[in-house]
This record gives sequence, C-alpha cells and structure tokens, in this order.
Amino acid sequence: MRFRFIISETFKGLTRNLVMTVSVILVSFVSLLFVGASVLLQNQISVMKGDWYDKVEVSVYMCPASSTAAACADGEATQEQIDAVEDLINSDTLASYIETYSIESKAEAYERFMDAYGDSRIGRNATEDMMPVSFRIKLVEPEKYQVVAEQFTGRAGVERVIDQAETLEPLFVVMNRVSWITGGLAAILALTAVLLISTTIRLSA
Repeated sequence: MRFRFIISETFKGLTRNLVMTVSVILVSFVSLLFVGASVLLQNQISVMKGDWYDKVEVSVYMCPASSTAAACADGEATQEQIDAVEDLINSDTLASYIETYSIESKAEAYERFMDAYGDSRIGRNATEDMMPVSFRIKLVEPEKYQVVAEQFTGRAGVERVIDQAETLEPLFVVMNRVSWITGGLAAILALTAVLLISTTIRLSA
C-alpha cells in the first residue's frame, strides 16, 4: 500500500513539473548520445591507426639527374651509392626495424608518375631520366621511423627520406581532439542531467 502511494505521488509530482521532467529526459538523452559518440570515435581512431599504420612506408629517394637539392650537389646517384643504401637496409643494424622493402626503378617511377600526371603539362614535359630510383621500406614498428631515417639522411646519393606516417599524424591529432571535446561535453551534460534529476525528485517529493 505504501509503495503504491509513493509511486502515485511521484507520478503526480512529475506531471506537475512536466517541463522539468522533459528537460531531464532531453539532457540525459543528449549526454548519453555524446558519451556514445566519444567512445565510438575513439574506437574508430584506434582501428584506423592500426589499418593505416600497417600500410605506411618509409621512402628513400636517391638523387635524380635533375635534382637541385643541396644533398645532390654531386649529381645523380651512382649505382655504387644505390647499392650502398641497399646494403644498409639489409645490414644487421636495421634488421630489427625493417620488415620488407622494395626498389622502384626509374622506369617504374616514370610509369607511376604518368598515371598520376600524364594529362598535365608537367606530365607531358617529364622524361624517364628525370625520375629517381627509390626504396620503399615497410617498418616493423612505424613509430620508430626516426631511428631508420637517421641512418639514410645525409648519405651520399640520398636526396630525401619521407615517412608516410607523418602525413597521417595531423589527421589523427585532429580526430583525437574532436574525440576529447566530445567526451568533455558528454561529462558536462551528464553532470547537468544529475543535477536536474535530483532537483526534479526534490520538487516531485
């Protein structure tokens, strides 16, 4: 009997404070929505990092004949310099860092370049001789790019070393910030919902 009385009085109190009740429901819904979005976004970022970092490579570009870079002041990389870089890749020093690697020849680089820019003016003026020989290196742990890059940077015949992960990192930074902002809003809304619920209960009582 007492339980039924409490329930009926609570229901009457809620109907008397209908605006407050609706506010509590809406704020609770929105706060839970933000919590769910934040959790899903964090999970998605983790999945994307795993998928994309597994595909990224470190590219070591040898000096092409047309390079104006300071590192290529001596001209195009010689076969001896290319062989020296390949020997370093296969050395015991980098064995624990490098998973696999491949060499892209001038002909392959030219074919890939023409696929991308063949219809443009720069594509029509390009020749195979202008293309660099390059090494595409897949790392065991992409986060340790700097250790590998230091081994090639400044070597004779090497024009530049590029890590594809550096291109992706700003995207992940932005996504992480959005995720944390969403989580912060969810926490504020959850606190607001708790305060509204307690106020509504007191008013209903």
